[in-house]
Amino acid sequence: PIIEELKKNILEKIGKTSFLKLGDFVELHNFFTDYLYIWLSIASGYRPVNEPFGRLSDIDTRTGLYFISDKEVQQDTIGRFIYLPAILCQQIDEYIKFIKGNASLFNKLGNDIGLIYTNILDGNIGLVCYLKLDEATSTVTRLKLDNAFLKKRISAYISLPLNWPRHYIRSLQNEHIGKYSFDPSLNKDSIGYDVVSAWMGHSDELGYSFYDRFSGLKRSELRAFAQTINELTKDIGFKLIKLEH
Repeated sequence: PIIEELKKNILEKIGKTSFLKLGDFVELHNFFTDYLYIWLSIASGYRPVNEPFGRLSDIDTRTGLYFISDKEVQQDTIGRFIYLPAILCQQIDEYIKFIKGNASLFNKLGNDIGLIYTNILDGNIGLVCYLKLDEATSTVTRLKLDNAFLKKRISAYISLPLNWPRHYIRSLQNEHIGKYSFDPSLNKDSIGYDVVSAWMGHSDELGYSFYDRFSGLKRSELRAFAQTINELTKDIGFKLIKLEH
């Protein structure tokens, strides 16, 4: 129901958005950003940080490969790679197409949205941003993102801590299954703790990455997990939204 209400808000705005009504456009952008934020949170396990989900240059939507850097430097690694679900990559491509077209239009109109969208496309600012319209001057600015703002914004749909998706992903693992501790009596579709830990950017008991040079894990296991999350998010209600009307 939460996702359905949010999708309804977006589709209603798409249906009536006019560039003569700047407020409607800003609301559409912000509603869609809510949708993308929640979807990316579930699909990636990104930690709540001041630039959530990084920049467009971190994502290869063709392969789904996604570089995440959401914690302080740990030993010799500064981030991790995961794979995003296929349908989410399609949604990001739709978002890119939307901001490309509107960056060109708003730049011609001399509106600040054009520069903001251009900076998103060029990787100068984060891919997730919220807009604020000053109706008195018709200027649009980019809001500063911090945990207090994001919690207030997302709590309109889900009244849970910002890191709840990480707890959700962790609940998918079977602690009795790992690369070297597989129990054949368990469901073959169970997800090993090491795969989930690698996905979330955790270290093993000795403080090493689950994908260090001595790891027995394969990238194919992360791709398979992405497919699992793809089906889970579809079941929750996420689907591709065409942003152009």
